[in-house]
Amino acid sequence: MAKKKKAKHSLKEQGGGGGLLHVSFPERARRLIFSVLMFVLALIFSFAFFEKAGAAGKLFFQTGEFLLGKGVFLLPLFFVVAGLTLWMMRKYSVFLVFFTLVLLILGVSGILGGIARWRNLDVGQVAGWLGFSVSWPVFSAFGFWVSEIIFGAVVMISGVIFWQLLPREKIESSAYCSQIFS
Repeated sequence: MAKKKKAKHSLKEQGGGGGLLHVSFPERARRLIFSVLMFVLALIFSFAFFEKAGAAGKLFFQTGEFLLGKGVFLLPLFFVVAGLTLWMMRKYSVFLVFFTLVLLILGVSGILGGIARWRNLDVGQVAGWLGFSVSWPVFSAFGFWVSEIIFGAVVMISGVIFWQLLPREKIESSAYCSQIFS
């Protein structure tokens, strides 16, 4: 009987070495960790609105206001929605939730930027830097109403993606109908 040779692998092939510490979590744990972080961010921004989050909360709020203008007041709601989605979803990647969150923020910033441009308000103050950057090309090309429709569609698309990420129980239609009509 022939002896099996033991495979010799370098530390890099085994996941060791390489410099940075690499910790691998199961996907469910990763989603729950990011969910808790979303809830914490929502609380930080909520406390920052009332100047109760300290110097770091003030920095978060000022950065958010610079980037999103008055849309910063919707961030806690968006973070709670993202946190609940991460907490409840079962099989999708965390990246998809963050992509959808960015899409939602872009859509709302674009809506605020379009309104500010239409009303001749200071776009940077109302919609922030992001709203200014996103709404300018769309508003210039299409005008107010079409740009609002486009950004409204972006917000609705992000809502659809959030909705699709949530788990739903499958109900067999024949069994369900027989329960209802019997």
